[in-house]
Amino acid sequence: MVMGGIFSSKVMAQSQPSATSVPINTMDSETAILMQFAISQGQRDFAIVSKANARLYLIENGRVMFDVPVGLGENRYYGSVQGMESSKGTPEGRFGIRIADDAQARQMSGGPVIDFACTPNGRFCMSMHSTFLGEFNARQARINTPTAADNFFSNGCINVRPDDMRRVLNFFATHRAGNNEHVHPFLYIMPTNNSRTRAMFGIPANFGAQNSANMAVSAP
Repeated sequence: MVMGGIFSSKVMAQSQPSATSVPINTMDSETAILMQFAISQGQRDFAIVSKANARLYLIENGRVMFDVPVGLGENRYYGSVQGMESSKGTPEGRFGIRIADDAQARQMSGGPVIDFACTPNGRFCMSMHSTFLGEFNARQARINTPTAADNFFSNGCINVRPDDMRRVLNFFATHRAGNNEHVHPFLYIMPTNNSRTRAMFGIPANFGAQNSANMAVSAP
């Protein structure tokens, strides 16, 4: 999508109260390894999208606090930023984000969006946004099915259900990457083929998920 967005920390509703932690069972081993690796590199608050599982994880203070299904680019195996304008694939890698809150964003999805991959001139960005207003029912239905195979339908942007998007926006607006107060949390988007995860993010071959059995997710 074309975006001329601005950063904003006033785009969300109030933070939701903490909920009881419950065991997480939706994270596969490669996603868990990426999470532990990011923590080992000094990241405490960040997000991961598993393309293989069409799922978004929000990590707060080193723990999974929220995970939800999402819609992704229909070309599920294309992950390069180069050519993303026409590839219909969701780009893969580690991305800095910006929160865009302008007329185009609101007309398209009813609220702010999160830009994560932009062309050098900034005229085209892939974004994480609420399901399109014009195709709301169809996209929502595909996200809600029990299989990830139905979740590849967008032109490359990450589609999030509206109630979930409010929480996602709140997370990115109120947290920071590492100790840098000026940088929003990073977004890690894994390759559809999980076996490429280590090479993409520079994870050593002998690095394993530590304490993965003890990870927890806060119930929404």
